[in-house]
Amino acid sequence: MEVLNKANIFSIKRFAIHDGQGLRTTIFMKGCNLRCVWCHNPEGLDMQPQYQILSRCIQCNRCKEIDTDNRIQSKDGTYSITGSQSVQKYQDVCIMDAFELDCQQLTINQVIKEIEADQVFYRNNGGVTFSGGEPLLQQPFLLELLPLLKQKGIHCAMETALNIPYSKLEELLPYLDQIYIDLKLVDDIKHIEYTGVSNSFIKQNITKLLQSKYAFKVTIRTPLIPLYTATIDNIENIACFLSKHNKETNYELLNYNPLAIQKYQDLSIPFCFEENKPMYSKEEMKLFQNIAKKYLINVSI
Repeated sequence: MEVLNKANIFSIKRFAIHDGQGLRTTIFMKGCNLRCVWCHNPEGLDMQPQYQILSRCIQCNRCKEIDTDNRIQSKDGTYSITGSQSVQKYQDVCIMDAFELDCQQLTINQVIKEIEADQVFYRNNGGVTFSGGEPLLQQPFLLELLPLLKQKGIHCAMETALNIPYSKLEELLPYLDQIYIDLKLVDDIKHIEYTGVSNSFIKQNITKLLQSKYAFKVTIRTPLIPLYTATIDNIENIACFLSKHNKETNYELLNYNPLAIQKYQDLSIPFCFEENKPMYSKEEMKLFQNIAKKYLINVSI
């Protein structure tokens, strides 16, 4: 689904400090064409708007009593609802106001208004970051929006897995000040197993970008997921791959974030770990950094 006049946005995070330089407004756009087993934003995977039942639901059964369409499912003590059809009849009987659409459908002018409300905080290279999901799945919307933000002097960044035709990214590059690209696994078999897609397309796009005039805008990132991406072999092989194209590539290692598990519990879907893992220590992060530094000059954690 391509939306020209509106975008499906599942969250707007203000005063973000990890999605680019300075203080930022991060716009999380719905839809992703990867299915990483550790996804930190599972609520943003589906492109289509969906209703959800929030964790404040007390399982009073009022909604199930009128559920003639069998839309409400119960599992392990939590309720979920299927489809994007109206939930008005359920809202009318819900005493906890627990039904909510999982995104906003905002026009270009509405998004600009949201961003400009924070513009006073964009000193020291702050700005807006488009994330997801995969923001490039709503590329036509961004192609209209980004030039307008550029005219207003707003620093624009994007976080992407780059599993899209390069031509779609290429149209946006003149208007982007920073591009963060996830390269999770260099081994294609493992990439398919853990993300659902091959990484050959992603690596081809990274190669083109690192060899282009826009290479200085690029930062490659690897999220360190225990047992999956956070292995010596994986970090070494990614760094080796990147160094073949540009030894001065900016490469960033992201510590594991254990907070995502709560989202899976709220959505009643299984997480990749039965027992959640802790963040890596400073010493462990330094070890991964030193591995990558054998091949690349600019490695941050």
